[in-house]
Amino acid sequence: MDHLTILNLSESLDLGESLRSVCPNCNGKDATLSVTHTADGAIVYHCFRASCDTKGVIGGSRSQVKRITTQMKPKRKVWEGDTVPLPEDCAQWIQRKWGIVDPPHWYYTEDLGGRVAMSIRSPKDSHRGWVLRNDGSRQPKALTYLNDDELQLSWYYNTEDVCTVVVEDIPSAVRASAYVNAVSLLGTVCGLEKALELRENARGTVIIALDQDATDQALALQKTYSLLWEGPRVLPLKQDLKDMGEADLCHLLEGLKN
Repeated sequence: MDHLTILNLSESLDLGESLRSVCPNCNGKDATLSVTHTADGAIVYHCFRASCDTKGVIGGSRSQVKRITTQMKPKRKVWEGDTVPLPEDCAQWIQRKWGIVDPPHWYYTEDLGGRVAMSIRSPKDSHRGWVLRNDGSRQPKALTYLNDDELQLSWYYNTEDVCTVVVEDIPSAVRASAYVNAVSLLGTVCGLEKALELRENARGTVIIALDQDATDQALALQKTYSLLWEGPRVLPLKQDLKDMGEADLCHLLEGLKN
């Protein structure tokens, strides 16, 4: 990509502002190119079209650019096993453990000793991979498999136009989505590509609610993406959202709407 083209596109942007444009590299019909002017003066650009590899950073502090753009792409592990609807005993276990009834796009597989197969959902609610979770009696408890060109984020929208809570795992996101919009990082890592998808698809204020042992990571994400996400907040937790009683969860998340 010609840097002069990107600089011309970003000419009108103040610090912290972004725009969307048709990508000059792939010439798609939609505005798939995101251009952001970061706090340290860098111009970050990224095309969301799966077949286009246009992305990069122009200028800015070297340490800041390195921090927000360094993201090791995971080695793609492929799982193409068979799934069936959740057996009754498995559905009851999920309800007892996490208080979730009829979880969306969850199945069961006999593979790998028997696991719950949780579909990873895109912002458009399409399938983008799997998290295979057991009952905790065997390690690893969870295995993640992503389709090619998909990001490690799983989205769950609420019908209300409220904030978007960022959590670590799918069960926490599913439970939170009863009250607010929710997205799972499937871990604690959030590189630039994931941050840009969050910017484009989050509704309302971004609330970072990682598990109690990841509060430092939550604060780091808030600092790194404070302008990109337009003032994200950190919600410190004493207990993972998926493990909360319904009354406590309701009180916590209903309070975020005010």
